[in-house]
Amino acid sequence: MGTRVIRKAIRFLIIDIIIIIGIFVLQFRNDSTIIKKNGNLQIVLAESKTSDNVSVLQNYLQVNYNGIIFTATDQNPALIKVKNEKERKPVELISWRKTNVRSYQFDYSNGIELIIDVSDEKSDSPLSVSVIMPSDVEHFYLPYSYSRNMQQLDSENDRRVILKGRNSTWNLYTHGYEDEYVSFSENGDNAHYSLYDDKEKFTFDSIVNLALADESIYKSSITSLRNNFISLFNSSLRDGSYNESSVVAYVAAMAENGDYLQAIENIPSSFKQDIQRTYLSAPYFDSLANMNIVLENEISVKETQIKKTVDSFNLDIYTMDNLANFLAIHSNPKIVSSLLSKTAAYDLSECTLSQASGIVSTYVELTKLNPDYAKYLTPIINTCIEKITQCCSYEGDTVALSENDTFVSVVQAVETGSALIRYGKLSGNNVLEKGGHVIINSYLSDNSSFDMKTLSRLYTIMAYDNWYYPHFELINTNEKGNKVWAWTVARSITYKKDADDTIRLTIDFPVTYTHYLIIKGIESFDEIYIYDMQFRTDPRFENYNSSGYVYVGNNGTLLLKSRHRSESEVIRLVYKPDTPSSSPVTDSTVTESEQSAVSTEKEAVPTPVENHSDANKAESSAKSSDLSGKSTELQTNSTDSPEATYSVVLENTSNARKVNIINIIRAFRPDLTYNEANDMYKQVEAKEAVVVKEGMTLEEADDFIAKITNVNGIASKR
Repeated sequence: MGTRVIRKAIRFLIIDIIIIIGIFVLQFRNDSTIIKKNGNLQIVLAESKTSDNVSVLQNYLQVNYNGIIFTATDQNPALIKVKNEKERKPVELISWRKTNVRSYQFDYSNGIELIIDVSDEKSDSPLSVSVIMPSDVEHFYLPYSYSRNMQQLDSENDRRVILKGRNSTWNLYTHGYEDEYVSFSENGDNAHYSLYDDKEKFTFDSIVNLALADESIYKSSITSLRNNFISLFNSSLRDGSYNESSVVAYVAAMAENGDYLQAIENIPSSFKQDIQRTYLSAPYFDSLANMNIVLENEISVKETQIKKTVDSFNLDIYTMDNLANFLAIHSNPKIVSSLLSKTAAYDLSECTLSQASGIVSTYVELTKLNPDYAKYLTPIINTCIEKITQCCSYEGDTVALSENDTFVSVVQAVETGSALIRYGKLSGNNVLEKGGHVIINSYLSDNSSFDMKTLSRLYTIMAYDNWYYPHFELINTNEKGNKVWAWTVARSITYKKDADDTIRLTIDFPVTYTHYLIIKGIESFDEIYIYDMQFRTDPRFENYNSSGYVYVGNNGTLLLKSRHRSESEVIRLVYKPDTPSSSPVTDSTVTESEQSAVSTEKEAVPTPVENHSDANKAESSAKSSDLSGKSTELQTNSTDSPEATYSVVLENTSNARKVNIINIIRAFRPDLTYNEANDMYKQVEAKEAVVVKEGMTLEEADDFIAKITNVNGIASKR
C-alpha cells in the first residue's frame, strides 16, 4: 500500500508540473483564462480568439477545492469507454454554464455532462461531482490529483481516498479509481468529497452489508405492513371508523393480494353513494360525472398553488402528493419550467428532509412522465442526497433519521427511504437502493402497533408500483404539446392513431373485472367502438353489467366504464370528415335482446348524470351526448315526455358545505364553469334567491332539492 501511495505522489507531482507549464504557456499565447471562485471552490477555464476576434472555448478545465484537483486538458484529457469498443477515447469540452449559486455544468463531446456542486456556502461543505452519460457509454474517466500540502493516507475501502491536510482530513468517495483517474459508470455516476471523521461519519456505503439492506427483508416488511393494514381496516368496517383514503388503500392492498372483487364488495354501499366522496375513489366506485367536476376543481387548486410558488418561491411545494403528475398535466408548460428552473437555482443549504426527499421523488416520476422537465432537477439531486445523508445516523444495526436534533416521524422516514430506493433503481445506484431498504426496514420492523391512519398512509407511500392504486396515466402527447391522460387503476393504457385518424385506446386490466376511467384530452368524435361494437352514450351507463360511456364535450373528457371481456380492451374513436351528407347515427348498436340479457350490477342510484331532465336527454341526443361531441343533428328514438314545467330556486345556504353545493349545481348545469357556479353560490350566500335551472321535470326538481338539502342548502321548485 505504501509503495502505491509513493507512486501516486510522483505521478501527481508530474501532473502539477504539467499544469503549471500549461498555465505559463497560456499567458504567452493569444488566449485568456477564465477563473470562477465560490468560497474555496476555484474553477479555471481557457478560451482563445480567432482571427475574427471571436472567443472560442478551449479544452481546458481545472477544479480546485480544499486540496483536491480535477483536471481535463488536451495533454491530460477526460476519457470515455464506449460499449463494444476496446479502447478508451478522449472527449473535449464544448460549453459550460453556472446552473445555480454553487453549481456548474460542463458539457463534453459524446453527450457527456459533468456537474460540479457545493452543498452550501461553508468553507468545508461537501463537494459533489456527478456525470450524466448517454446509454452507449460505459465509463467516464476524470483525471484527479491533490495539492502538495495534502498527504494520502491508507484506506481499507477501495472506493475511498483519504487526504490529510494541515488542519483537516478529507475523503473522496466514488465508484472507483484507476491510476490517476476517478471512474464513473451507469452504476456509479457520482463522487463525493467531504470532511473525514475518524469516528466514521455516516455514509450509505457503510451500511450496504447490513442484514436490513437485503431486498427480501424489505419485501417481507411491505407484506407485513399490508396484511396488518388489511386486518385493521376489516375491523373498522364494523364501527365505520374509515375514511376515503383508507378505503382506497384497502382496495389497492386487497387487489395486490388477488382480492380486488372481494374488496369492492366489502365496502359499504353508504360509502359508495356518499356525496362527499372525491375523485380519489372514482376508479373503483363510479359516479364519474360528479367526480370529474371534483377532479377539475382539484387540478385548478393545484395549478394555483404551483403558480403562487413560482411567484413567491418556496420548496414546500415538493411536499405535495402527486406533484410530478400535476406538473406533467399542467396546462401551462412555461409555469412548470419556471418552477423547476427556480428550484435548480435555489440555495438548498437550508432545505428540509421532507423537501429534499420530495425533490428526489418528483425527479424520479418526471423521468417517466416528461424527461425534459426532469432535466431541470438533475444538477441538484446529489445535493438532496447529501441532505438526506446528513439526517441519517447509526443506531446499532439500524438507521435513524433526525432533523434539528428531533427524530422524524415514521411516515417521513418511509417517504425518504422510498425516494432513495426509487432513485437508486432509476440511476442503477445499488448503494442508495440498499440504503433505502435499511431505512424502511428499520422503521417497519414492528408495525403491529401503528393505527389505521398511519398504516393507510404508509401503504399509500409504498404502493407506488401497485397499479391498482388510483393514479394518473399520461397516455399521449402530440406534436403541439396537447396531452391525453387518465385518472385510472388500469395496468396500462396505450394510444395509437391510425392513418384514417381513428384513435385506439388499449386498456389493460384483469378479465371480468370492472373499473372506471376519467380520460382527459379527447377530441370530440363521431363514433365509438367497444368490444368491437358501435356504442351509444347512455347517462345510466354505470348501472349496466357492461361497458359504457359519456362524453363531456366542454372539456374533452371521456367518462368510461370498462368491464373487461379480455385483458386488453380496445376502445376505438372514429373521426369522420365534416361533410353535409353525413348519415345520422342509429339509435344503438346494442340490440333489444342484448339489452334484456344484461343485468344491472346494482340498483340504479341517482347520479348527476342520470338526473338530467328528459328534455336535456333529447337535446343531448341531438348533439354531442350521442356518439360524438360534434354538433351534428342525430336521430333519436326517445319517446319520453319532457314535462319541462318546473324551475328550481336556490334560496338559502346557511351552514352550507360550499364545495358540495357548487358541485351539485354544476352536475345539474354542466354548461357552467366552476367560477360561474361559485358566483351563483355567492348570490345565494348574500340572501338572494337564484334560479338554478328552468324547464325541469318534477322528478328532476325533487331530486335536485333533496341533494341540496342534504348539504344544508335550501331550494324550492316553482
